[in-house]
Amino acid sequence: MIEEKFLRKAISLAKRGWGRTHPNPSVGAVLVKNGKIVGMGYHKGVGKDHAEVMAIKNANENVKGSDLYVTLEPCSIYGKTPPCTKAIINEGIKRVISGTIDPNPKVNGKGFEELRVSGVEVIENVLKEECVNLDKPYFIFHTKKRSFIHLKWAQTLDGITSLEEGGYISCKETLENVHKERFLSDAILVTSGTILRDHPKLTIRHYKKKKPIMRVIIDKNGLSYIPSETLETAKDCGEIIIFRSTVFKNLKPIKGENVTTILCDVDNSYKELFYEVLKYLKEKMVVSLFVEAVGGLATSILEENIVDRLTVEVSPQIGGRNFSPPPVLKPLKNRVNFFEGKVRKVGRDYIFTTDLEGKCLQE
Repeated sequence: MIEEKFLRKAISLAKRGWGRTHPNPSVGAVLVKNGKIVGMGYHKGVGKDHAEVMAIKNANENVKGSDLYVTLEPCSIYGKTPPCTKAIINEGIKRVISGTIDPNPKVNGKGFEELRVSGVEVIENVLKEECVNLDKPYFIFHTKKRSFIHLKWAQTLDGITSLEEGGYISCKETLENVHKERFLSDAILVTSGTILRDHPKLTIRHYKKKKPIMRVIIDKNGLSYIPSETLETAKDCGEIIIFRSTVFKNLKPIKGENVTTILCDVDNSYKELFYEVLKYLKEKMVVSLFVEAVGGLATSILEENIVDRLTVEVSPQIGGRNFSPPPVLKPLKNRVNFFEGKVRKVGRDYIFTTDLEGKCLQE
């Protein structure tokens, strides 16, 4: 008998590792013997034991003959840790109930095959949709061969994206949500226009958890400097990578600790520079990219149909016409809708989120 409640428990465990595991997946595991949970575990981060091994180590009795409920196919490869399939076989676990196959081509069914050859019963695709959604960036990275792209902007009811008097459009609670999304990502991307206008730190501050995050800047303006606010915490909060076209080849690279400037032999357009960023991030195994942008960059990547998730934060106020760029500069070929997305009230604001999965939705 398969009891979905045990796999749902594994899903809840996996969420504890969110923001820490990439380029590995977030995985949870539960060991069940005689109808009772005897061990639980989740992957806490790169280089640490995988969920299956943690469940075995945390077991309060011998796990021989038990069932293993796990959100993702157990790995069969040597990486920073040994294969989970070996531990499962060696411990005499009789059955594995898994949410979904691992899309990583190095695994992708090989783990299930090894278990079956060794006499372990394998049941696949239990609560598959929930288990895929558990770490959608990981699945996008291995199926589309690029980082998961989460585009976000904040605006007033009338589409103003920056207030003339300065400060945040969003309320405190919404700001906390933004920094949570930064934590769940591996890199954050803004434009040089944002750097010049807002002097952002691009760090994770308004959230209970902290970690370094790669900071990427698309420079169409030919920056001669980066504001001290952006540089001030570079050492503790991740490297800064600046992408600019070779039209600026005579411009001196920006100096700063942990700052790298990459010249790209492409047109000085958001489209071309963004694709160069994606190539670089793929090589660096950056699974999830959080793009905070409006105007030219937001329009470009929406037109290219490569946005996987779109979040729009709406503050219930009228900003009035000012200098700020509009969220989108021109009509899109396919209209983006939130009909099947989520709407949440956070503090005084409303947050709209929809998963586009690399394509704008037809009206």
